Amino acid sequence: NRKSRFQLLTINKKKPIQLVWRLYQQVEEAAWATKAGHDYILRLATAQDLPLLTDLLMGVSADPRYLRFLSPVPAFNPARAETMARQLWLENAWLTQVLLATVREDSREQIIGLGEWHINPRDCTQADFALLVRDEWQGQGIGTVLLKRLVELAGRDGVTSLHSEIHPTNRVMRKVLSKLNMPVSYQFESGTLEVEVKLA
Repeated sequence: NRKSRFQLLTINKKKPIQLVWRLYQQVEEAAWATKAGHDYILRLATAQDLPLLTDLLMGVSADPRYLRFLSPVPAFNPARAETMARQLWLENAWLTQVLLATVREDSREQIIGLGEWHINPRDCTQADFALLVRDEWQGQGIGTVLLKRLVELAGRDGVTSLHSEIHPTNRVMRKVLSKLNMPVSYQFESGTLEVEVKLA
């Protein structure tokens, strides 16, 4: 059950958190451009990004919220958005890494896309993943870049398969997955599509 990642579980001691975290910390910022030519930065999230993560959740409209959380989640107010950001990305019981796509406008940084993966504590060769792109930046190739970088990092860390649950109508996500040039399988279960990406 992919939703079990929100439970408190014991990390597999064969892969210490400290070693994995040091690997993540070595990843540097990288500059990218959207299909329309807008520049953005791809970087790792830190605890200091909580206000930006909160703002991202508050800016997501109803349809993307439904596709991300697979339920009709109400619009986020500041308090609920901050709580969700902490639970999902900063204080998750599973070892979690978050990639951010950000832009700067008038010296203010804003998250326009996010890719996350959560290492399964029972089997460190498996991880769950998800993507979220701000409404007005969708269709610009940001999700594809996030997913490809996420796959690269996961593979370096010994992950051999990535898993996700997506809504059957989420054609955008399926299109992004088709660009990975690696085996992707789908299994319909309980109203959702169980996705598995084979890295090795």
